Amino acid sequence: MNQNIKHIVKHYGFQHQVKKTTEECGEFIAALSKLANDEGSRKDVLEEMADVMVMLEQMQYFLNIDAALLHKTMETKVRRQLERMNQR
Repeated sequence: MNQNIKHIVKHYGFQHQVKKTTEECGEFIAALSKLANDEGSRKDVLEEMADVMVMLEQMQYFLNIDAALLHKTMETKVRRQLERMNQR
């Protein structure tokens, strides 16, 4: 885990960063929605995506989620979606 992420986590604490994570997810959703309606920009989405990914790294650290387990779970979800697509 990036030492800077650990420093941020220790400074703000879990409750604060959970709230911040939800705020950043909301901003990301808003940026995507604007882009989908031809009102936003890729740069806005990029900025919000970066914010969300930083917060998700913090949540991974706080919740002691193993990176290998996270990636395995992601792969499972991608495979499941591909199976759903093939069934249509």
